[in-house]
Amino acid sequence: MTLHLRKKALETIRTFFEMHPGFKVVGVFACGALGGLIFIKLALPLPWLLGSMTACTLACLAGAPFEGPNKLRTIVLPVLGVMLGSNFNSTVLSEIHLWLGTLGILCGFISILTIIGALALRISGVANPATCFFSALPGGFSEMVLLLDDCHVNRRTVSLIHATRILITILVIPLWFQIFTEYQVPMSPVKEALATISIKDSLILIACAILGYVIAKKLRIPAAALLGPALISAIVHILDLTAARPPNELLAIAQLVIGIIAGCRFSGVTAKEFFSSILAGLFLAISMIISAALLSYLLANTTGLSQEALWLAFAPGGLTEMTLMSLAMNVDVALVSIHHTVRIFFIVTIIPFAFKITKKYLA
Repeated sequence: MTLHLRKKALETIRTFFEMHPGFKVVGVFACGALGGLIFIKLALPLPWLLGSMTACTLACLAGAPFEGPNKLRTIVLPVLGVMLGSNFNSTVLSEIHLWLGTLGILCGFISILTIIGALALRISGVANPATCFFSALPGGFSEMVLLLDDCHVNRRTVSLIHATRILITILVIPLWFQIFTEYQVPMSPVKEALATISIKDSLILIACAILGYVIAKKLRIPAAALLGPALISAIVHILDLTAARPPNELLAIAQLVIGIIAGCRFSGVTAKEFFSSILAGLFLAISMIISAALLSYLLANTTGLSQEALWLAFAPGGLTEMTLMSLAMNVDVALVSIHHTVRIFFIVTIIPFAFKITKKYLA
């Protein structure tokens, strides 16, 4: 009887939201904001990102008919891109050569993880060879859109596995730092306040966002809304045309939106999908996070680079999520973003050829 009443209540709520779509938007943002406030009350790290993501994930798994505000993603990504580019300066340029070794290791790391993960999924019988391969690929959603067009894969399975991996990655790492290390994740990153930015600097930052996105879109650069503004912003800041950054208020809004979108990827998940795709994503996430942690420890001891930054650089999250995390945690943003940018281009350009070679071993 209780199960019947629960199903009846969920159906009533779903019907109401379908009749009043405006309430669906209000509902999903209210859920995300509530999650953020709870995380703030509990003094948990990155509350607007992790709190909104956790609340929306739980709501969607419980049957809430939420949809992520994906159209807002195109608006908040340029903000993150400009923020990302503002961390580049002449000092960073002088240090890039120190990252060449870790960038090469990153490409090998991606290849090994993908092959091992695909074989593990195939042995467990999760899906067909193509689906197993692209599910095991430690990329983000932007890269998957570019790669899946010509492949015979179960898109729903790939999406759920990647959503689970990204969610676990951006949830586990900040909490690990907060609980088990001396590094304290800032509750609110110290950035520019909205009132302190001049009109001139504001116009320059807005121009970076718009011009960067338009140019990257024309050139068909992956993750154009993020990487285009980041590149133009980096050039502007390296040339010392401005020292301003987007205000902290916009970064908080961006965290909220990205967190809600990440959580709403689990909308409509069935019990069968939960016990197959999501558990497969959980297995991949944990194994990749541990592998990245061990490798970052070894590299930190041999290169002298920050272990926190290297872990974020090798972690199996999406470019947007990992960039946002490094910005919010104030962890060597340039190193993390460069590594994840290289990861994107490596995945888009090399991985399709690797799939043609390895798919016969997955059959």
